[in-house]
Amino acid sequence: FHASTHNVARLVLRDVPYDPLTGFTPIALAGQAPLIHIIAKSRSEKTVKEIVAAVRAKPDAWSFATAQLGAPGHLAEVAFNQYNGLNVPIVVYRGTAPAANDVAGGHVPMMIEAIISLLPMVKGGLVRAVAVTGNKRSKLAPDVPAMAELGLPQLDFGAWWALWGPPGMPADLVRTLNGWVNDAVKSLAADGRFDALGIEPAAETPEAFVQFLHADLDRSAKLLKTAKFQPQ
Repeated sequence: FHASTHNVARLVLRDVPYDPLTGFTPIALAGQAPLIHIIAKSRSEKTVKEIVAAVRAKPDAWSFATAQLGAPGHLAEVAFNQYNGLNVPIVVYRGTAPAANDVAGGHVPMMIEAIISLLPMVKGGLVRAVAVTGNKRSKLAPDVPAMAELGLPQLDFGAWWALWGPPGMPADLVRTLNGWVNDAVKSLAADGRFDALGIEPAAETPEAFVQFLHADLDRSAKLLKTAKFQPQ
């Protein structure tokens, strides 16, 4: 059971000892959650439009923090640059906490990361939220606009979690495990456990999950290639 970084690791790291598509058997996608774009409170900009204008006016004063290469937030920041015609440097940290703390301290201007991780800092007044990724607002932050509302529907990135097995698993076993995961997801969603975390439940077939993985990897590969990103 792993997060979406499992699927794109070989695109951002040189020495990854597995292929996410051939080295595992995809079983089930459990759920997805939007990302949230935060900015240091020391900055005067309060909207994405204002941020883009400020970056264009003074590019050297801006940078992104990211928790991990290949994380959804990292890819969303690459996409933010690409779709706005910007080249904001992306500073890679060892985890969400140190990256977010540096944004709160004003050492790095902004960051895009899972809403689950950053919303407590937003609610605590440590940072300011300007948008969530995707085409709709999050129930956890209904006052924060979605990127699609702001003219950036391409920024439909999110954190997601799924279950894989070893390669060559029998199809009947895969389908059984998929059903168990889907039942668990439906139960958690009915209890409101997913809403509390801002997660949209998924209940797809193994075949649909395979298609999802291919589409996710293809989009990420094209995005990083266009950005001339070199695996590190």
